[in-house]
Amino acid sequence: MKDPADLRQPKTIFLVESAKEGSQEAWERLYHRYHGYLEFIVEMKIPDYARRRFNAEDVLQSAFLSAWRKIDSFDYNGEGSLLRWLSRIVVNDVRNRVRSILRERDRMQVESTAFPTDGAPAEGGMPDESAEEAESREAAARAFVGLDADDQHVLALRFGQDMKWDDVGEVLGCSRNAARHRFEQALGRLQRLTGRPPADRA
Repeated sequence: MKDPADLRQPKTIFLVESAKEGSQEAWERLYHRYHGYLEFIVEMKIPDYARRRFNAEDVLQSAFLSAWRKIDSFDYNGEGSLLRWLSRIVVNDVRNRVRSILRERDRMQVESTAFPTDGAPAEGGMPDESAEEAESREAAARAFVGLDADDQHVLALRFGQDMKWDDVGEVLGCSRNAARHRFEQALGRLQRLTGRPPADRA
């Protein structure tokens, strides 16, 4: 049974249609509704060497502005369709930023070959992050991008959006038990790749 507070929330389709009619408030509500899901996706997609140049919030702000401009082209077919559409936009934003960093790095290496690493900023994990934490996060991120889109989707719903099983099932178009089974399978595949999966939230 849904929490009464959830029942008072506007349906996603209503917010999408309102956004198409120009309601910035509706769009902002969608942004906050799915922020956790998309943040999780972005965090898993950012390579370790790029984390000092941009973070998940940079990507989400830019990607949602891009999505807002393209909202008229989106055809709503359930919450899963919206999340996948938004995911493609944020992932493309990450890819473009990473490509820009790599092009800049290549250019700097060509221009300065005498001491290519002297004075260069460290490209490790995020500030105040231990080496062990950085290694664990990077291993999880590498494994995550190796999973197929369906596995990434269900893991992000659970870990990023922190959805209840009934809600995960609604997005996936299946029962809560089937949703949990799909999650456990995805988590198992992640565990086999990393040996250190994120802890599930009961």
